[in-house]
Amino acid sequence: LWHFDIAVNSNRLYVASEWYGIQTDDITDIMNEVYLGRKLTGGWNLGSDKFGNRLVVGNEGYGVKLFDFSNPSSPALLATDNTGGFCMNVDYSKNGDYIFGWYWTLDDFRVLDPNNLSTLASIPIVNSGVADYRRTQIWQDKAVGIQVVGSNKSIIVIDVSSPLVPVVDTTLAMNNMLDIFVNGNGKLFVATKDSLVILDLNNNLSQLAKIYPPSNFFNDFTTLAGYKDTLYVYISGLSGGIFNYYYNGTNLLTQISNVIHPIANYSPKFMAADSFGLYLVYTEQGLYSYD
Repeated sequence: LWHFDIAVNSNRLYVASEWYGIQTDDITDIMNEVYLGRKLTGGWNLGSDKFGNRLVVGNEGYGVKLFDFSNPSSPALLATDNTGGFCMNVDYSKNGDYIFGWYWTLDDFRVLDPNNLSTLASIPIVNSGVADYRRTQIWQDKAVGIQVVGSNKSIIVIDVSSPLVPVVDTTLAMNNMLDIFVNGNGKLFVATKDSLVILDLNNNLSQLAKIYPPSNFFNDFTTLAGYKDTLYVYISGLSGGIFNYYYNGTNLLTQISNVIHPIANYSPKFMAADSFGLYLVYTEQGLYSYD
């Protein structure tokens, strides 16, 4: 943890920490400090998902929080789980019966109760290193994430057909990937530094198609989103921008159109699409939406 500041008052030591908030110790015996407690003060919201009128939020140091936003102007906090670890992302199961949590610190995958956020099951999914699960997807009984161990990246698929006994289904090394998206038919689109790949979740991540940037002026396929038969891809580089592709459902992507960089020299962190529009989220430049 990063400790940013400390203060001493009488025999009490107060430590301001990265995501533990404020920790208090009794230092009457300076060689044997006594831990008195912590006040959690915040954390980065790293991922969220909704089901019906409920929103679950994965938080850097707070763990997981559950809200009811039946009244959007006054959301109600229903539950909090402070079980240790950076919760990098959370997803509802396909029927909303469970919540899946992807954790960094303990390198594990957890199944949570959707009402009180208690842990119902967990499995370790990394033997060493760091796992980055900020981009996760759910399709049928499969949970999909990007796994990072050192400089190596892999797609990891968790079988949650028996939610209380989750198991690792498949892993596939893809060191240069940047984003993933799963459509309604179980096709996994992978954006990488030099190509766009389509994999089949129904068939052990077998490759269906692979395309490359349109010209030498383009660079990374940085992020993507899909709606119905259209895939939206953001490509960085001198002549990059938003590219639309028609997907035939199996092994063919056909470029429909493209829009040059909405913001010069910046690529969006995330993209999403629905019947209303296409949404681009920038780390430092805000939120943009397109028809």
